[in-house]
Amino acid sequence: MQPVEARNIRSSFREIKVTGMVGKVMSESADIAYELADAYASQHLGRTLEAVTVNYTYSSHKGGDSASLATALVIISDLLSICADKSTSVTGALSLNGMVLPVGCILAKISGAANQGAVRIILPEGNRKEVECIPSQLLPDVELVYVSTFDEAVEALLHISDLDERKGAWLSDSGSFIVK
Repeated sequence: MQPVEARNIRSSFREIKVTGMVGKVMSESADIAYELADAYASQHLGRTLEAVTVNYTYSSHKGGDSASLATALVIISDLLSICADKSTSVTGALSLNGMVLPVGCILAKISGAANQGAVRIILPEGNRKEVECIPSQLLPDVELVYVSTFDEAVEALLHISDLDERKGAWLSDSGSFIVK
């Protein structure tokens, strides 16, 4: 798991800028995350995205699509000025129609997130059977929250239903919003 930061920027044009050492698949998944976050913002928030910068903060080369759910969530998090609880990690790939798709190496991702301090992990429903086959002694003691759609993931991470109480509650000093 790696931290992902996003910043929505007022602009006269729409674009996503991706920084960090990312491969082609990860760059394309960031594009999908941007499009999905924009559709969500338009449909549920009455807003549209303009320019967005996404930063994958670790310099090691990353190339898969398992951060696309976290990327879309952090874009929405920034747009709403809600910083997600840093003890929650997110993994999952996204389809263009908002489905959360399973990812590979799920035990390594769960263990890695727990080792980095996560106590709650949002992951694809499509990985549930694989996780349930893992011997319990190998799984860290964390809460696993399974989601099938982007809308479910937004609610699981940001608790949009109680938005008025939470808006701005976890703004960092730098203004960055981080989702692992």
